[in-house]
Amino acid sequence: MVLLNTNAYGKEEYKLYNSLTQQSDSIVKGSYYNFLGDDNLLVKTMTFVRFLNLKHHKSMDIQGVFECKILPRTKMAVLFNKPNNTLACYNQEGLKIWEKKGVKDYRLTKDEKSIIFYEDKKLVCVNVQTENSSNAMTEKAIRWIKEGDHEINGLNIDQEQLQLYCWKPESGHFNTFDITIPQGYVFAEDRSSEIEFKEGAYVYIPLGKRQDKATKSHPYEPIVSYTTDKNPFNNITTAGIYNLKNESWQWMPSIDTEEQRQFMMGSKGTMLILSPDEKTNHLTKPYYHISLVLNYGREKIEIGSGRSSPENYHWDDDSQTLLFFVNKEWWYYSVLTGKKGQLMPLSEQSLVLDWYNGLTDMPVKKIVPTSEPSKIIITAAFDLFLVDLKNLKGRRLTQGFEKNMVYRIWKPRADYSADSNPSLASLKKGILLSVQNQTNYHSGFVLLNTKLHTLVYGEENYRDLTKVGNNLFALSQSYQQPLKITKIGLHPPQVIFDSRLLQQEQLCDCQMKLLQYKTKTGSSNMALLYPKDYDPQKEYPMVVNIYEKKSRDVLFYSVPDLQSSDGFNLMHYVHQGYFVLLPDLQYEVGNVPGQMMISLEASVKKALEEAHIDKSNIALVGMSFGGYETGFALANTDLFKTGSVGVMVSNLISFSLSQTPILNEPNYVRVENDQFGMNESLFDNWNHYLSMSPVRNLKNVNRPVLLWTGSMDNNVPPQQTREFFFGLKRLGKKAVMLEYPLDGHFMFRNETTEDLSLRTWQWMEHFLKGKPYAEWMAPVK
Repeated sequence: MVLLNTNAYGKEEYKLYNSLTQQSDSIVKGSYYNFLGDDNLLVKTMTFVRFLNLKHHKSMDIQGVFECKILPRTKMAVLFNKPNNTLACYNQEGLKIWEKKGVKDYRLTKDEKSIIFYEDKKLVCVNVQTENSSNAMTEKAIRWIKEGDHEINGLNIDQEQLQLYCWKPESGHFNTFDITIPQGYVFAEDRSSEIEFKEGAYVYIPLGKRQDKATKSHPYEPIVSYTTDKNPFNNITTAGIYNLKNESWQWMPSIDTEEQRQFMMGSKGTMLILSPDEKTNHLTKPYYHISLVLNYGREKIEIGSGRSSPENYHWDDDSQTLLFFVNKEWWYYSVLTGKKGQLMPLSEQSLVLDWYNGLTDMPVKKIVPTSEPSKIIITAAFDLFLVDLKNLKGRRLTQGFEKNMVYRIWKPRADYSADSNPSLASLKKGILLSVQNQTNYHSGFVLLNTKLHTLVYGEENYRDLTKVGNNLFALSQSYQQPLKITKIGLHPPQVIFDSRLLQQEQLCDCQMKLLQYKTKTGSSNMALLYPKDYDPQKEYPMVVNIYEKKSRDVLFYSVPDLQSSDGFNLMHYVHQGYFVLLPDLQYEVGNVPGQMMISLEASVKKALEEAHIDKSNIALVGMSFGGYETGFALANTDLFKTGSVGVMVSNLISFSLSQTPILNEPNYVRVENDQFGMNESLFDNWNHYLSMSPVRNLKNVNRPVLLWTGSMDNNVPPQQTREFFFGLKRLGKKAVMLEYPLDGHFMFRNETTEDLSLRTWQWMEHFLKGKPYAEWMAPVK
């Protein structure tokens, strides 16, 4: 296996480790590693690809910048040098089998036996192993290819005219279709990957509305915007259906494509059309009119109202049933009977995704089809339910609710079965599930068929599975445990690798407690991390790190370094003599920071009861939404001696009336519906927005504050941090603002991650431990 080792000073080293001999050797740093059988390894770097023979310790380098694709069955490597238009195939030892020049793009066929590619006006299909090839010449230059069910498709693209090529290499049959884009539309070339072929006769072609090319009279001409503009969808997905048999358009979307969205569903020409009403562009959580289009546009049924997320819909071809999620429930419409109703009452378990207090009105997970006709799996808060759409009856597959255990269908990186359709869950072959206890975070993997079979389970965070040959391996880590690999299927499961055993210096066993605190709202988790070499006779300072649910940070291991993108590495502080508290905060729609404050104070109180914490030396840190929470807390309580606030939202009023590049909609959408949970318009309750803003109570800030932001933040405007800073400055408070000119919402460059982490630590050392101040802190010491 290939390991990446990192030390406390930020040094990285790549190692090739043999789990049988427990020996390791240094290996070149790469961006991609793939074992080619038992004795060979491919390493992709920024400038070359290396084939390494592990048995004979020999290597062969192929110079260039490549896209790499490994053929799973033969372990051969396909390297594509796009700048040079060169495609080549290599065996496991790195010997070139064949090479083709002038290649524009390529695809691997589904059976992995052949590669299809195109040159300028030529479609080519070549057998990977034998290099036997066939080709077809085209009238125009090809710019897109795709493998169909029994043929290869190529496309010459023009916004007004498409030329589609359909070629069957085995028979040599070749057809050309000239497709004229209807007036008022253009081919949406940036969405060419959405082209779909159905039943050998129909093609879904992505379309957009033709925009008249405006000619600028001078370079200072303004960008014109209108409050009446309707563009409710961030990603337009309209498409027309072209009938190849009669060479005509079978169905076209509304000419006003900006106001309509389509979901292609099933395999027999079914579509869902979502259309906004007159109020849609003024609402932040709107409903849309739903139409079900059948048989490639030949039949249309009006369903009612629904949301715009594709996860909220599922179509079953066999039972002709549409499922849609609205008002936190699954509903059905049967085309065969014309009946519509609630799918199935699922007891007391919530079906809605718990993000943002359920304001998203999205399901916990998408519906999962099974290999049994018309039987689907619905995911609830804790359990999975099997529903038969033919009789609308269901049963619970897992029993997690009573034990506070969450079961989820596990989607592995590779198909673990021989199922011809790995997207279908099969109870006969077994469905792989992940499971996690929500109280103590014990986790594992189970196999579900007639009953649950535990593969591996324990106090570790089992976060991934990988398959090598016929063997399954579980990867785990946690707060005190770096990477561990366990071979499962054995009784008991066998640990084949434990990175703790490779450490040159023994890792300290720092105490950690997973606790629950209580408020009137209920109980929530919190993790209390004890300082290294904790002495119960002494008192220690504490740093509280907040952002929604932070206790889950103990599920991951971090090296105790000063290289954190948010400036706070919990393991570093534990090693430097601090308690660290990671609470899961509670929220209330319409009063998010108010309930947050109640739960934050309750969690700190619980921590003070558990250990010898110096209550006069507690700091609060948070970034992004956690920065909003931290800023609000520092302005509304004297519990904390200081705080570090990163990329914060400080003023809900000005933030609501702004827009950031990461989104295609004004920020009032997420203020009303997402983390801030206001659930009403700014103009319906202006004073409430003000009271929920950290800047509202800046007069109450009596502690020094460290602020930081990135000038290139495309998520939260840096002006939000500046507003908080300038308010403190006007009031004569003590604060320092760090603004990194070349960074954004996170610090990703080594120089800035180290700088921010170091300054944050220096700040805490001075204000919580009384250490001498760093020179940059002198004005506010």
